[in-house]
Amino acid sequence: MVPDLPPAPPAAPAPLLTSTPRPTTIAPPGVAATVNGVKIYRFQVANEALKMMGPQLVSQMILIELIKQTALKEGVLVSNAQVDARLIQLRQQYAERVPGGLEAILAQRHQTLPSYKEQLKTEILVEALVSKTVPPTAASAATPRFHARHLLILTSSPNPQMAPDSKPPHTDAEALALIAKAQAELKAGKSFIDVANTYTEDPSGKGKGGDLGLLDAKTQFDPAFLKAALALKPGEVTAVPVKSVYGYHLIKLDSSNTAPLPGDAKLYVAAAEADRRQQVQQAIPAYVQKLKANAKIVDFLAAP
Repeated sequence: MVPDLPPAPPAAPAPLLTSTPRPTTIAPPGVAATVNGVKIYRFQVANEALKMMGPQLVSQMILIELIKQTALKEGVLVSNAQVDARLIQLRQQYAERVPGGLEAILAQRHQTLPSYKEQLKTEILVEALVSKTVPPTAASAATPRFHARHLLILTSSPNPQMAPDSKPPHTDAEALALIAKAQAELKAGKSFIDVANTYTEDPSGKGKGGDLGLLDAKTQFDPAFLKAALALKPGEVTAVPVKSVYGYHLIKLDSSNTAPLPGDAKLYVAAAEADRRQQVQQAIPAYVQKLKANAKIVDFLAAP
Protein backbone atom coordinates (compact mmCIF):
# COMPACT_ATOMS: atom_id res chain seq x y z
CA MET A 1 0.00 0.00 0.00
CA VAL A 2 1.02 3.63 -0.40
CA PRO A 3 2.70 4.70 2.86
CA ASP A 4 0.70 6.95 5.16
CA LEU A 5 -2.62 5.65 3.92
CA PRO A 6 -5.06 4.86 6.72
CA PRO A 7 -5.22 1.21 7.77
CA ALA A 8 -7.61 -1.04 5.96
CA PRO A 9 -11.07 -1.26 7.54
CA PRO A 10 -11.63 -4.24 9.81
CA ALA A 11 -12.80 -7.44 8.21
CA ALA A 12 -16.55 -7.96 8.20
CA PRO A 13 -17.79 -10.29 10.94
CA ALA A 14 -18.69 -13.82 10.00
CA PRO A 15 -22.31 -14.09 8.86
CA LEU A 16 -24.79 -15.35 11.43
CA LEU A 17 -26.61 -17.35 8.78
CA THR A 18 -25.42 -19.27 5.80
CA SER A 19 -25.54 -16.89 2.84
CA THR A 20 -28.18 -17.61 0.26
CA PRO A 21 -27.64 -17.44 -3.50
CA ARG A 22 -28.09 -14.03 -5.06
CA PRO A 23 -31.63 -13.76 -6.43
CA THR A 24 -32.01 -13.82 -10.16
CA THR A 25 -34.84 -11.26 -10.10
CA ILE A 26 -34.08 -7.63 -10.83
CA ALA A 27 -33.80 -5.55 -7.65
CA PRO A 28 -36.34 -2.75 -7.20
CA PRO A 29 -34.81 0.71 -7.64
CA GLY A 30 -32.80 1.73 -4.60
CA VAL A 31 -33.30 -1.55 -2.74
CA ALA A 32 -30.31 -3.52 -1.43
CA ALA A 33 -32.23 -6.43 0.10
CA THR A 34 -35.56 -7.55 1.50
CA VAL A 35 -36.28 -9.52 4.68
CA ASN A 36 -39.72 -11.09 4.70
CA GLY A 37 -40.86 -8.33 2.41
CA VAL A 38 -39.27 -5.53 4.48
CA LYS A 39 -36.94 -3.45 2.30
CA ILE A 40 -33.38 -2.49 3.19
CA TYR A 41 -32.50 0.44 0.99
CA ARG A 42 -29.17 1.16 -0.63
CA PHE A 43 -29.00 4.59 1.05
CA GLN A 44 -29.23 2.80 4.41
CA VAL A 45 -26.29 0.59 3.46
CA ALA A 46 -24.36 3.64 2.27
CA ASN A 47 -25.06 5.51 5.51
CA GLU A 48 -23.89 2.59 7.64
CA ALA A 49 -20.76 2.16 5.54
CA LEU A 50 -20.08 5.89 5.81
CA LYS A 51 -20.35 5.74 9.60
CA MET A 52 -18.13 2.66 9.85
CA MET A 53 -15.29 3.57 7.50
CA GLY A 54 -16.09 6.86 5.81
CA PRO A 55 -13.30 8.95 7.40
CA GLN A 56 -10.66 6.33 6.64
CA LEU A 57 -11.82 5.88 3.08
CA VAL A 58 -12.02 9.61 2.38
CA SER A 59 -8.54 10.14 3.80
CA GLN A 60 -7.23 7.43 1.49
CA MET A 61 -9.06 8.89 -1.51
CA ILE A 62 -7.65 12.35 -0.75
CA LEU A 63 -4.13 10.99 -0.80
CA ILE A 64 -4.66 9.07 -4.05
CA GLU A 65 -6.14 12.16 -5.72
CA LEU A 66 -3.22 14.25 -4.48
CA ILE A 67 -0.74 11.78 -5.96
CA LYS A 68 -2.58 11.72 -9.29
CA GLN A 69 -2.64 15.52 -9.48
CA THR A 70 1.06 15.74 -8.68
CA ALA A 71 1.94 13.08 -11.25
CA LEU A 72 -0.05 14.95 -13.92
CA LYS A 73 1.72 18.20 -13.04
CA GLU A 74 5.15 16.52 -13.10
CA GLY A 75 4.42 14.63 -16.32
CA VAL A 76 4.86 11.25 -14.62
CA LEU A 77 2.95 8.44 -16.30
CA VAL A 78 2.54 4.77 -15.43
CA SER A 79 1.84 2.36 -18.28
CA ASN A 80 -0.21 -0.81 -18.13
CA ALA A 81 3.01 -2.69 -18.92
CA GLN A 82 4.62 -1.33 -15.74
CA VAL A 83 1.65 -2.40 -13.66
CA ASP A 84 1.62 -5.85 -15.26
CA ALA A 85 5.37 -6.24 -14.62
CA ARG A 86 4.92 -5.36 -10.94
CA LEU A 87 1.99 -7.77 -10.76
CA ILE A 88 4.15 -10.59 -12.12
CA GLN A 89 6.79 -9.89 -9.46
CA LEU A 90 4.22 -9.92 -6.68
CA ARG A 91 2.62 -13.12 -7.95
CA GLN A 92 6.00 -14.83 -7.78
CA GLN A 93 6.71 -13.52 -4.28
CA TYR A 94 3.31 -14.48 -2.88
CA ALA A 95 3.40 -17.89 -4.57
CA GLU A 96 6.51 -18.70 -2.53
CA ARG A 97 5.15 -17.39 0.77
CA VAL A 98 1.38 -17.79 0.89
CA PRO A 99 -0.73 -20.86 0.11
CA GLY A 100 -2.91 -19.93 -2.83
CA GLY A 101 -0.69 -17.00 -3.70
CA LEU A 102 -1.95 -13.55 -4.61
CA GLU A 103 -5.45 -14.74 -5.48
CA ALA A 104 -5.90 -16.09 -1.95
CA ILE A 105 -4.87 -12.75 -0.46
CA LEU A 106 -7.24 -10.81 -2.72
CA ALA A 107 -10.08 -13.17 -1.84
CA GLN A 108 -9.40 -12.66 1.86
CA ARG A 109 -9.53 -8.90 1.36
CA HIS A 110 -12.64 -9.13 -0.84
CA GLN A 111 -10.64 -7.20 -3.43
CA THR A 112 -10.88 -7.63 -7.19
CA LEU A 113 -7.86 -7.88 -9.44
CA PRO A 114 -8.75 -4.65 -11.33
CA SER A 115 -8.94 -2.69 -8.06
CA TYR A 116 -5.63 -4.19 -6.95
CA LYS A 117 -4.04 -3.12 -10.22
CA GLU A 118 -5.29 0.42 -9.61
CA GLN A 119 -3.66 0.26 -6.18
CA LEU A 120 -0.39 -0.87 -7.77
CA LYS A 121 -0.61 1.97 -10.28
CA THR A 122 -0.82 4.50 -7.44
CA GLU A 123 2.12 2.89 -5.65
CA ILE A 124 4.24 3.00 -8.81
CA LEU A 125 3.24 6.63 -9.38
CA VAL A 126 4.35 7.75 -5.94
CA GLU A 127 7.61 5.79 -6.26
CA ALA A 128 8.32 7.51 -9.58
CA LEU A 129 7.58 10.92 -8.09
CA VAL A 130 9.86 10.33 -5.12
CA SER A 131 12.63 8.96 -7.35
CA LYS A 132 12.78 12.35 -9.06
CA THR A 133 13.48 14.06 -5.75
CA VAL A 134 15.91 11.59 -4.19
CA PRO A 135 19.34 11.31 -5.83
CA PRO A 136 20.85 7.82 -5.85
CA THR A 137 23.42 7.29 -3.13
CA ALA A 138 26.93 6.38 -4.12
CA ALA A 139 27.11 4.07 -1.11
CA SER A 140 24.97 1.42 -2.78
CA ALA A 141 27.21 1.00 -5.79
CA ALA A 142 30.29 1.07 -3.56
CA THR A 143 29.01 -1.61 -1.17
CA PRO A 144 31.27 -4.67 -1.59
CA ARG A 145 29.11 -7.68 -2.44
CA PHE A 146 30.09 -11.27 -3.07
CA HIS A 147 28.43 -14.32 -4.56
CA ALA A 148 29.20 -17.28 -2.31
CA ARG A 149 28.56 -21.02 -2.04
CA HIS A 150 29.18 -23.48 0.75
CA LEU A 151 28.78 -27.03 1.85
CA LEU A 152 27.83 -27.74 5.44
CA ILE A 153 28.32 -30.83 7.60
CA LEU A 154 26.08 -30.52 10.64
CA THR A 155 27.34 -30.94 14.18
CA SER A 156 24.23 -29.46 15.81
CA SER A 157 20.59 -30.29 15.26
CA PRO A 158 18.89 -28.04 12.73
CA ASN A 159 15.49 -26.52 13.28
CA PRO A 160 13.10 -29.40 12.45
CA GLN A 161 10.73 -26.95 10.76
CA MET A 162 13.53 -25.94 8.37
CA ALA A 163 14.90 -29.43 7.82
CA PRO A 164 12.26 -32.01 8.81
CA ASP A 165 14.09 -34.88 7.05
CA SER A 166 17.56 -34.05 8.34
CA LYS A 167 19.87 -36.70 9.73
CA PRO A 168 21.18 -36.62 13.32
CA PRO A 169 24.17 -34.29 13.71
CA HIS A 170 27.72 -35.62 13.42
CA THR A 171 30.51 -35.56 15.97
CA ASP A 172 33.34 -33.17 15.18
CA ALA A 173 35.49 -36.08 14.05
CA GLU A 174 32.81 -37.41 11.71
CA ALA A 175 32.17 -33.97 10.25
CA LEU A 176 35.86 -33.29 9.63
CA ALA A 177 36.24 -36.69 7.97
CA LEU A 178 33.43 -35.84 5.54
CA ILE A 179 34.92 -32.41 4.92
CA ALA A 180 38.26 -34.09 4.12
CA LYS A 181 36.54 -36.33 1.55
CA ALA A 182 34.94 -33.29 -0.06
CA GLN A 183 38.30 -31.49 -0.15
CA ALA A 184 39.89 -34.50 -1.82
CA GLU A 185 37.26 -34.47 -4.55
CA LEU A 186 37.80 -30.76 -5.10
CA LYS A 187 41.55 -31.34 -5.33
CA ALA A 188 40.92 -34.09 -7.88
CA GLY A 189 39.17 -31.58 -10.13
CA LYS A 190 35.49 -31.90 -9.29
CA SER A 191 33.51 -28.67 -9.39
CA PHE A 192 32.46 -27.09 -6.13
CA ILE A 193 28.84 -27.24 -7.29
CA ASP A 194 28.97 -31.02 -7.75
CA VAL A 195 30.80 -31.59 -4.46
CA ALA A 196 28.38 -29.34 -2.56
CA ASN A 197 25.40 -31.18 -4.03
CA THR A 198 26.92 -34.47 -2.85
CA TYR A 199 27.95 -33.52 0.67
CA THR A 200 26.07 -30.49 1.95
CA GLU A 201 23.52 -31.01 4.70
CA ASP A 202 22.09 -27.54 4.32
CA PRO A 203 18.61 -28.21 2.86
CA SER A 204 18.45 -24.78 1.23
CA GLY A 205 21.60 -25.45 -0.78
CA LYS A 206 21.03 -29.09 -1.70
CA GLY A 207 20.65 -29.38 -5.46
CA LYS A 208 21.74 -25.75 -5.89
CA GLY A 209 25.46 -26.25 -5.55
CA GLY A 210 25.37 -24.72 -2.08
CA ASP A 211 24.36 -21.36 -3.54
CA LEU A 212 24.02 -18.64 -0.87
CA GLY A 213 23.31 -15.74 -3.20
CA LEU A 214 24.98 -12.43 -2.44
CA LEU A 215 26.73 -11.54 0.82
CA ASP A 216 28.02 -8.30 2.24
CA ALA A 217 29.37 -7.16 5.58
CA LYS A 218 25.82 -6.68 6.97
CA THR A 219 24.48 -10.11 6.00
CA GLN A 220 22.91 -11.84 9.01
CA PHE A 221 25.13 -14.94 9.03
CA ASP A 222 27.19 -16.60 11.74
CA PRO A 223 30.07 -14.13 12.42
CA ALA A 224 32.82 -16.75 11.98
CA PHE A 225 31.29 -17.89 8.69
CA LEU A 226 30.86 -14.35 7.37
CA LYS A 227 34.40 -13.34 8.33
CA ALA A 228 35.87 -16.35 6.52
CA ALA A 229 33.69 -15.81 3.42
CA LEU A 230 34.55 -12.12 3.10
CA ALA A 231 38.27 -12.87 3.45
CA LEU A 232 38.25 -14.96 0.25
CA LYS A 233 39.12 -13.74 -3.21
CA PRO A 234 36.87 -14.60 -6.18
CA GLY A 235 37.41 -18.23 -7.15
CA GLU A 236 38.93 -19.24 -3.81
CA VAL A 237 37.73 -21.97 -1.44
CA THR A 238 38.50 -21.88 2.26
CA ALA A 239 41.70 -23.86 2.84
CA VAL A 240 40.52 -25.14 6.22
CA PRO A 241 36.99 -25.95 7.41
CA VAL A 242 35.14 -23.07 9.01
CA LYS A 243 33.33 -23.86 12.27
CA SER A 244 30.00 -22.15 12.89
CA VAL A 245 27.18 -22.78 15.35
CA TYR A 246 25.75 -25.27 12.82
CA GLY A 247 28.82 -27.29 12.00
CA TYR A 248 31.74 -27.25 9.57
CA HIS A 249 31.73 -25.44 6.24
CA LEU A 250 33.76 -25.24 3.09
CA ILE A 251 33.07 -21.88 1.46
CA LYS A 252 33.70 -20.80 -2.12
CA LEU A 253 33.54 -17.22 -3.35
CA ASP A 254 32.38 -17.18 -6.97
CA SER A 255 32.68 -13.48 -7.72
CA SER A 256 32.34 -9.92 -6.46
CA ASN A 257 30.51 -6.87 -7.75
CA THR A 258 33.85 -5.40 -8.77
CA ALA A 259 34.73 -8.55 -10.74
CA PRO A 260 31.44 -10.29 -11.57
CA LEU A 261 31.23 -13.46 -13.59
CA PRO A 262 29.01 -13.13 -16.68
CA GLY A 263 26.32 -15.23 -15.06
CA ASP A 264 26.43 -13.18 -11.85
CA ALA A 265 26.03 -9.72 -13.35
CA LYS A 266 22.23 -9.81 -13.02
CA LEU A 267 22.53 -10.59 -9.29
CA TYR A 268 24.54 -7.46 -8.63
CA VAL A 269 22.25 -5.30 -10.75
CA ALA A 270 19.23 -6.65 -8.87
CA ALA A 271 20.91 -5.93 -5.51
CA ALA A 272 21.66 -2.34 -6.54
CA GLU A 273 18.06 -1.92 -7.71
CA ALA A 274 16.80 -3.29 -4.38
CA ASP A 275 18.94 -0.73 -2.56
CA ARG A 276 17.46 2.03 -4.68
CA ARG A 277 13.89 0.84 -4.02
CA GLN A 278 14.60 0.81 -0.28
CA GLN A 279 16.02 4.33 -0.49
CA VAL A 280 12.89 5.52 -2.29
CA GLN A 281 10.53 3.73 0.12
CA GLN A 282 12.22 5.37 3.08
CA ALA A 283 11.67 8.80 1.51
CA ILE A 284 7.97 8.32 0.67
CA PRO A 285 6.43 9.25 4.08
CA ALA A 286 8.20 12.63 4.19
CA TYR A 287 7.32 13.27 0.54
CA VAL A 288 3.63 12.52 1.16
CA GLN A 289 3.54 14.76 4.22
CA LYS A 290 5.04 17.58 2.16
CA LEU A 291 2.40 17.08 -0.54
CA LYS A 292 -0.35 17.33 2.08
CA ALA A 293 1.17 20.41 3.70
CA ASN A 294 1.29 22.24 0.36
CA ALA A 295 -2.20 21.24 -0.78
CA LYS A 296 -5.56 22.85 -0.02
CA ILE A 297 -7.46 19.95 1.51
CA VAL A 298 -10.86 20.20 3.15
CA ASP A 299 -11.95 16.91 4.69
CA PHE A 300 -15.53 17.24 5.88
CA LEU A 301 -15.50 13.77 7.41
CA ALA A 302 -12.38 14.29 9.48
CA ALA A 303 -12.93 14.08 13.21
CA PRO A 304 -13.45 17.55 14.74
